[in-house]
Amino acid sequence: MTNILKKITLLSAAAASMLACSLPVSAFDYEDGYFNDYYSYGGENGFFYESSPGTGFIVSDFGCMFGYDNTIIIDEYFGDGGNVVIPEEIYGVPVTEIGDYAFCAEYKITSVTVPEGVTKIGDEAFNNCYNMKAITLPESLAEIGESAFGGCSALESIEISGKVDQINDTTFYDCSSLKYVSLPDTVTYIGDYAFEHCTSLEEIKMPEKLSGLGGYAFSYCSSLKSVTVPEALTYIEGHSFAGCESLTDITLPNTVSRIGSYAFDNCKNLKAINTPSDLNYIDDYAFSGCKSLESIELPEKIHYIGYNAFRGCDALTIHGKPNTTAYHYAKRNSIPFKIDAEYTESLTALIITIAFVWAAVAAVVIIFCVKAAKKAKKEEQESGLIKESSVDRDPSAE
Repeated sequence: MTNILKKITLLSAAAASMLACSLPVSAFDYEDGYFNDYYSYGGENGFFYESSPGTGFIVSDFGCMFGYDNTIIIDEYFGDGGNVVIPEEIYGVPVTEIGDYAFCAEYKITSVTVPEGVTKIGDEAFNNCYNMKAITLPESLAEIGESAFGGCSALESIEISGKVDQINDTTFYDCSSLKYVSLPDTVTYIGDYAFEHCTSLEEIKMPEKLSGLGGYAFSYCSSLKSVTVPEALTYIEGHSFAGCESLTDITLPNTVSRIGSYAFDNCKNLKAINTPSDLNYIDDYAFSGCKSLESIELPEKIHYIGYNAFRGCDALTIHGKPNTTAYHYAKRNSIPFKIDAEYTESLTALIITIAFVWAAVAAVVIIFCVKAAKKAKKEEQESGLIKESSVDRDPSAE
């Protein structure tokens, strides 16, 4: 009897399991803000796992994971590549995130459309999709993870929405075909190596609110020709523009007080750079190898110029004021130094002013002396007349 009961129990469990496996995909619904704990398998859309937050399932080409607050995260890709359109929702549940590594190294993908509603793209989400030429990002996007598009060597352009506030480390590292990037004014930080080796990038407009620029941020962007740095930035990190061989000029705001080591190292075609009035620190090798740099005007505020800061700048003449840090640095390193025009003009004006003052003083002195001489002569003459008058009236003479 006991054995019979065990068999009945096992058969009942098997039947229940088969019934559960036959539940349609549409059996998922909401209950108190969470998914019901259904189990389902089969159907044209693949299979599901337990539907509580944090667990996964597969729908069509996408491996998904339930998020909190009744959302879905695209966690993996199983499709054949080509033009990929990520769904805005799956069975009525909104897709809000592209997970870490979700499309990583999917070399068959040529383009991707990310739908509205997605707020986050995770770390390395599209890393090394080296045949992906285009990606459309939604206005809802607020966060892009580290290396999200690193190694996407065919990607040619990208526009980022107005809710993203930082470009993380290595986000576009080695996107060698990237020619155009549109960054919103909400971006306040560009991380380390963010655009390193983007060798086709010719121009970058930095957001006005940008206050932080990481090391190597644009290093070895060999096609980059010009850069304008916004006023919110106070420090150019080390290696930020190192190896930008096509860079010919850069405009720095007066707010920049420090230029880091190797910041413009080996920018072979850099001919002009304006120096901020607040600049007080130039680190080691900051401009080394800038062999086309012909002149740089260094403000009086500078109190430190690092080792080999201008090594290999054979055409360089430093402009500034005498008896300053810049002046003594130039003399120690046999770099031609020219007193800046403003200082010369002000010195000339001072000399002229002094000359005028002295001329005026001399004129006053001369006038005073002339008047004094005339007065003395007059007094002398008057004294002589008095004496003559006294002689005429001398009674003894009568």
